[in-house]
Amino acid sequence: MYSNCLFEAIKAKIKDPKNVMLIKLPKIATNRGHWGWTDGEYFYHSYNTNRKWYNKWWHPSKTKKVEFAVFESFILKYLRYQNIKTKRKIIKNLHLRSNEFVSNKWTLVWVDEREKFLPKKEIVDYLKKIQKGSVYFKVIENKIPKIVSYEELLQIKGFFKWKIVSAFDEDWEAFYDDNSFCSSSEIQ
Repeated sequence: MYSNCLFEAIKAKIKDPKNVMLIKLPKIATNRGHWGWTDGEYFYHSYNTNRKWYNKWWHPSKTKKVEFAVFESFILKYLRYQNIKTKRKIIKNLHLRSNEFVSNKWTLVWVDEREKFLPKKEIVDYLKKIQKGSVYFKVIENKIPKIVSYEELLQIKGFFKWKIVSAFDEDWEAFYDDNSFCSSSEIQ
């Protein structure tokens, strides 16, 4: 049966309108228009392995399913060199989960209510999935800024401020290179 990515996405939306969300991928990630869909846990897309000119729009229907974290990693890889305004727009339009977890604001940690102000482990674990195992934090302790891992963050005593080094952060490109994210072959 022949199909295309938009047609498959619409079929998925019709089958489960409450849980399925259509996603138009940005051209910077695909070099062409491409559609997929998600149920919140997985990202699905119909793809074409036959790159002949006559198969550009209609091709044998093949659908790939990947974890949403892998999809998010793929998108963040292609956003690395975009300006902050473009990143924010694309991340918001694609409803990426890391956008919910990461803010550009500093969090102040008080000694007596320490656990309340530290990042939750499930958030850090999700970000580690996206970024191939590494998550960094900016910390200001005794007016001295530094970059630390999650494990180092948990060891800091006393008062300090922290925030996640995210795609919206100017230091992000220094810590994450193309190998920090999933490859095109994992998605396509």
